[in-house]
This record gives sequence, structure tokens and C-alpha cells, in this order.
Amino acid sequence: MTDFQLKFKLIFLRFLIIQAAFIVVYSFFNWYVFMQRDWLHLHQDVADFAIPGVLAFIPVIVFLLPRLRLLDFSQKKGKNPIAGGVIIAFFATAVTTLTLQNYLLTATGKLTSLQNIGQINQLPKTKYYTIKQHYADIKDNYVYDNRYVSGKGNTRLNFDAYIVFPIYNSVTDTAQIHRRFPHVWLGVCYSKTISNRISQTEKEQAYTEFKANTMANFMSRSADDFVYLDRLGKSQRSGSYKRALGLFDSDDSASLMFFEAHNQPFANRNGNKLWWVLLAFAGGGGMFVLVLAGTPLDKQKVAALRPPDPGDFNNWKS
Repeated sequence: MTDFQLKFKLIFLRFLIIQAAFIVVYSFFNWYVFMQRDWLHLHQDVADFAIPGVLAFIPVIVFLLPRLRLLDFSQKKGKNPIAGGVIIAFFATAVTTLTLQNYLLTATGKLTSLQNIGQINQLPKTKYYTIKQHYADIKDNYVYDNRYVSGKGNTRLNFDAYIVFPIYNSVTDTAQIHRRFPHVWLGVCYSKTISNRISQTEKEQAYTEFKANTMANFMSRSADDFVYLDRLGKSQRSGSYKRALGLFDSDDSASLMFFEAHNQPFANRNGNKLWWVLLAFAGGGGMFVLVLAGTPLDKQKVAALRPPDPGDFNNWKS
């Protein structure tokens, strides 16, 4: 058996099993507990990113690290393939898991058809809605502006404008409901990125133009022209829409529902998300293979693991 074949059996196969098991187990847990049942009411970013990002380290350290120690890194001159293997295995597992959560959220979300917006509290909550009768009051809008830097060395300056407005059964309802706290709100987000290396005067001018163009585009849109609505869970986007209402930390926001409208066919809601999941899985595996290919096995450590029958892989020790 060649060195690469041994590495495939002893290390890469275990990596694939660990990765697949973690992805399947956590994805089912997240889908059932948070997406379907909403038992813990966690922030969506925590359930989809933070938790799997932290937990992915555990199976890699516990189950994969012992096999990575079979590699011979005595000739690497300061480079440690064990650390590199652990980091790549972690990122391969975590990134694939994170990408899959985004796909599951849209792919498994149920669609409910409503005659009017008033029926939304009469049925179980779902991810998506179609509504036959509705009136979006874009004149009664509230805005939350956000500016922040990003990129290596903070080279980019980002502008975000979150605009939220109420949606009713009809225009006559606007005179009957408290104008600041209707129950159902539609949100629209506008974004722009510029260089952070320009002068402060140019930045302020760009920001002023961004706000003016945003409002002009918003007021010219037909807010009632949409195919379906996407109900936002507890997330950064819904939190920004609450900030627009001044209710980010207020109990008054608990009963509010925030939506974003979509004009493309409902069948196209997933886009290329599944391809990104497969790409993340294949890319992580490919990078891990490169680590194994560039580092030989320690023959003494491998010999210590050999069972009486070298062909019986089930007898290998951990």
C-alpha cells in the first residue's frame, strides 16, 4: 500500500466522515429546533453562524487530531502540518455548514397564501407569504442609516439605508390604525461602497448623494408590486428595521412582523445556494488533500497502529 493510500485510509477518510456527520447532525438540529419550532428564539446569526462556527472545532480536535499526528513533520523547518490540517479541516467543516444553513432556510421555508394581510395572525407563522389584497403605505416610512468601514486596512467605506413602512389591507385602514405601530412592516435595504481613502469632504458628498438617490428610488417604486413576502426572523436585518422605528431595545417590537418583498418567481428563491454548498464541500476537501500530499506519514507511528491483519481496516486503533 502506498504512502498516499495509507493517508487516504487513515486520515482523509476520517476527515470526510467527521465533516459529513457534523454537517448532517447540526443542520438537522438547527432546522428542527430553530427554523421549524423556534423553541429558543435565538438570533438567526447565532444559530446559523456562531454556534456551528464554534462547535466545528470539537470533532476536529477530538477525532481528527489523533490521526493528523501520524504525519511526519520533522523536516518541515518550522512549518507544522498538524496545525495547518486542523485549521483547514475546521474551516472546511464550518464554512460548508454555514453555507448549508442559508440554503436550508430558503429551501424548507413554507409558503402561505393569504386573502388579505389581516389573516396573518389567524394561521401558523411560515417563512413566505403571498397576499392578494394589501396596501403598502410608503409615505409613512422610517429610515435607519448606517456607516461602517471594512476590508483589509479599512480600505472600504460602506453606506446602508434601512427603510421600513407599514402594510395594511387597504388604504382606508391607514386612518384607523395607530400610524407608528402597525403590526406588519415591509423593509427595503439600500447599500453602497466607496473607497475609504478619499478626503472627508468627498466622503460626506458621497453620503449625501447616496441618501438623496436612495429616497428618490424608494419613493418612485411600486411597493405593492411583489410576488411574495419573506418574513424575517430575529436577525441583523430585522434589527436594523426595528432601529428605524426606534424600537430596537423596546418590548413594543416583540409583536411586530418584518418582511422583505421579492419579485422573482418563488421557485427561484434558492438561487445558486446549493452550488455554493457543494463548492465549499469540494474546496475544503481539496485543500485538505493538498496538506496530506505535501507531508509524508511517520512510518514508526503507522507501524504501531497496524492490526494483525493489515487488510482489516476495522481493527485499526484510534
